[in-house]
Amino acid sequence: MNTLGTNKGTNTEGNYRQYVINCLGENDRRKYFSIQPFGEDANVPEEIKALTSDSNNKDNKFVIGYLNALKLDDLEPGEKVIFSTADDGSEIKAKITFKNTGDIEVEATNDINITVTGDANISADGDVLINATQLNVNSGNLTVD
Repeated sequence: MNTLGTNKGTNTEGNYRQYVINCLGENDRRKYFSIQPFGEDANVPEEIKALTSDSNNKDNKFVIGYLNALKLDDLEPGEKVIFSTADDGSEIKAKITFKNTGDIEVEATNDINITVTGDANISADGDVLINATQLNVNSGNLTVD
């Protein structure tokens, strides 16, 4: 049976994220395992509506999706967005947009940090533009061809 409930918190059981979902009343709080696409994880803010599903095993119940209160009106057919929100779910704080043109746009309301343990390469058939008020390069060797 599928049920619509409200997320009331998160915890882990073993290696799995679980959500506490309020389904029928204030005292009806049940634990559901989170189902996410492979390689993705999210800690969904409390009070977000969750679609849940039971299984044949009474101990295994699952959150299979969320009713997203933040909708992006500027998406064209074929485009996809991944975003994070403020801890209360009220506003988008960072997002990656995969455009239907093949472009990828990254936006953040604060810093963007990239850490690479090996080499990092930027290859472009066109220009590479860096727009900044200040540019710091911390390197033992800087080579410009």
